Amino acid sequence: MVESDDQITHEASLNDTVEVQQNLDWFTYDPDYLQNEAEYDAIKQEILGDEEAAPAEDEEEGPPEDAEEEPEAQQQLIIDQTDIDTQNLKRVIYLTIMSVCTMRSKALGY
Repeated sequence: MVESDDQITHEASLNDTVEVQQNLDWFTYDPDYLQNEAEYDAIKQEILGDEEAAPAEDEEEGPPEDAEEEPEAQQQLIIDQTDIDTQNLKRVIYLTIMSVCTMRSKALGY
């Protein structure tokens, strides 16, 4: 991971005074936006390398031509975030415990 000497940590306390920077609350128009974005992209390319290559302007953005021919090749990963597996496990555990308790109570005559 990151060595402790290279880590930058920020500690804040409720009792500390905060330097408010009101100028960050407003949007300011940048007349040189496109030029600044081009400079940013150049710096980003320099840092990240060729892995994150910017698309050329003459390339078409959109689905590749093969996408229409092979719909099975592009499968979307679906992640279940409903925790239905956890709920089912709890249900199975509960029903198992209750059935064991019922069997014991019948066996012991309760």
